[in-house]
Amino acid sequence: EAIEHCREAVRLDPAYSEAYMQLGSLLVDAGNLEEGKRHLAEAARLDLQDPRPRVFLGVALMREGKAAEAALWFRRALEADANSLESLLWLSSLLERTSTRSFATAKRRSGSPPRPAS
Repeated sequence: EAIEHCREAVRLDPAYSEAYMQLGSLLVDAGNLEEGKRHLAEAARLDLQDPRPRVFLGVALMREGKAAEAALWFRRALEADANSLESLLWLSSLLERTSTRSFATAKRRSGSPPRPAS
């Protein structure tokens, strides 16, 4: 029912970024990632100052295992609002997870820790 209310809000005011963001978030939570991401991208396009649609889009991309794309959207969220703690937390969590995984993979391959680049 909430999804339908948000769809109606988007229909009534196609320039209302909050409606796109709420609709996108609800769709992602319901498992409809593709449509949800489209609405979140539209919310980000409509409101250049609000980091939230960018953060939510990054989270949706993380769910799909697209770490590089997710990091890009978390960085865009920080560009929109450099004080966005949520953006910074998601980005740092993602970077920590991917660097830990990269380190473990490199160690398994070589049998020793990777050497720093000179």
